[in-house]
Amino acid sequence: MKDAKSDDGDPKETIEEEFRTWHEENEEEGGAHLQYELEHGRSSQAIEGSGAEGSDEAEVEETGAGQSVGNEKEQQVEEERESTDEKNHAKQAGRQFGNEHLHVVYEEKTIELQNEQENRLKLQKWREEQQPFVRAFVEEMRKRIEMKQVDRRENLLNGRLSTNLTTLFIDERPKPFYRKSAPSAQLDAVFGLLVDGSASMIDKLDETKKAVLLFHDVLRELQVSHEISSYTEEAFKASAEIQPNLFEIMHTFGDRQRDNGLSILSFDANEDNRDGFAIRWMAERLVRRPEKHKFLLVFSDGEPSAFGYDRNGIVDTAEAVLETEKKGISLIHLFLATEPPTDDQRAVFSTMFGNKTAASHTVEDFTDQTLRILRKLLAIVIRTS
Repeated sequence: MKDAKSDDGDPKETIEEEFRTWHEENEEEGGAHLQYELEHGRSSQAIEGSGAEGSDEAEVEETGAGQSVGNEKEQQVEEERESTDEKNHAKQAGRQFGNEHLHVVYEEKTIELQNEQENRLKLQKWREEQQPFVRAFVEEMRKRIEMKQVDRRENLLNGRLSTNLTTLFIDERPKPFYRKSAPSAQLDAVFGLLVDGSASMIDKLDETKKAVLLFHDVLRELQVSHEISSYTEEAFKASAEIQPNLFEIMHTFGDRQRDNGLSILSFDANEDNRDGFAIRWMAERLVRRPEKHKFLLVFSDGEPSAFGYDRNGIVDTAEAVLETEKKGISLIHLFLATEPPTDDQRAVFSTMFGNKTAASHTVEDFTDQTLRILRKLLAIVIRTS
């Protein structure tokens, strides 16, 4: 695996500056590496022959909905949505996630482990292959932390004796000592990773899992909080009235340093992808975090595609990116592809993500690109801590 070289010039302090030369670096570098039932007339409590004479003073004990044609369809849709919500603990998206997603209902669930025995063997093999790169990367970041120039606090009553002792003679209460603040080994950063779970990912599943696993292992070693989730829309259940979406979470912020490698290997490709909605969902989770530096990474292999989303998906995703940035969250996109992106694809990604998008040229390049992104982002965290 080939790593990006560190810059020799002045340190870059913003994500925009770090990614300005992203595509040029890509050209120069290579590398391996989510039943309803309508019953009518079955719920009455009346028993034949037991009817009572009506009275004006009687209290209302039950109410019923009319059967007019005018409201039957609306009632049916609402009952279908309530049934779906109750069954799957789904939530209604509403306006907070954008006007394009008013009819989205979504479920958040921990991904179910699949093929445990087979995946344990695969996990061991992949980690053996990636361990040298993880170790080297973690050591590099720790050295950067240790070598970071720290602020020197002067004029203290105790600490190290300063070489400038003039204060001993001219000050009534001299303070000739100084101290260096020890750099914190804990990086003040948090990451959210969204992984496209659409059907088009099926031909690159293993390579995507390797890249996500590398991301997970590096951040675990550095004790950096992170959350990983796939996102997908259930195309065959989607309609104009309801669009079910699913987030399968592989690692949560609450898991801390827990090893969720098997969850990552249980990730699978499903149906459609509603990118703008997913970005807003993860941004809402990140904005509640206390860390100073917040990053949202999106791993996808193409344009957003979901029910009624084809026409406006690109614009909605671009709006979601801008909204996320305004919340103080830096968003970076990695295009996962089996071959270099076309000029048209680059233009679409630029429209959605601006200059913070990177592209892999081959499936083997996914892990290398993941390391390069992490290196750039963590370098900023270290410099500005």
